Amino acid sequence: MLVVPSIPDPCGMPTAALGVAMRLSLGCPSFLAALSIACIAGAAGAAVMNSAPFASLVPSAERIFRGSCVAANPVVVHVAGARIPATEYTFQVSDPIAGCATGNLVFRQVGRPGGGPMDLGALVGLPTYVPGREYVLLLVPPSRAGLCSPAGAGAGAFQIVAGDRVVALRAGVAATAEAEVGPAAHVTSTGTALTSVVVPDRYDALRRALRGGGR
Repeated sequence: MLVVPSIPDPCGMPTAALGVAMRLSLGCPSFLAALSIACIAGAAGAAVMNSAPFASLVPSAERIFRGSCVAANPVVVHVAGARIPATEYTFQVSDPIAGCATGNLVFRQVGRPGGGPMDLGALVGLPTYVPGREYVLLLVPPSRAGLCSPAGAGAGAFQIVAGDRVVALRAGVAATAEAEVGPAAHVTSTGTALTSVVVPDRYDALRRALRGGGR
């Protein structure tokens, strides 16, 4: 079984990261408003996650799929007068589990393609995705700003590695070669420990869980 971090804050933002974001927003009400709107996409999936089973992620997801990331293009989203860095991801869906079909699927997520410790996407607990790699994503409905995110922030995103194993993504950084040898300890980009949810660590078992998780 695989242990996946969950994030109890309604925006998927750990307490330490929330403090950093609030400091960034001081003297800039439009940034604070934009930050709030940008977080809306992850709110439904991030709530009540302290001790919830993995199946609790599924009902909040609008689209669930396995697919390869084929493009990650930086974009700017205008929200409440602020310019929010975001990434437009294109995925080639190979296994549409719920809410989508095979073929290209495009969504926008707050944060730059490379992430990083001070990136807004990292601050709200979101992972990034690398073109050429394969993932399983549980995406909640887009926010009013057109931004999307995995259910439970980073808890609803996984990478597929050798042997069809499932590796949880870390917030704010794309999975690297360490994923090929096994999952690392999961902390946020600010070093804050996360509560955990246990999920299957093989794709066939994960797929069965997703099919039966509240749908």
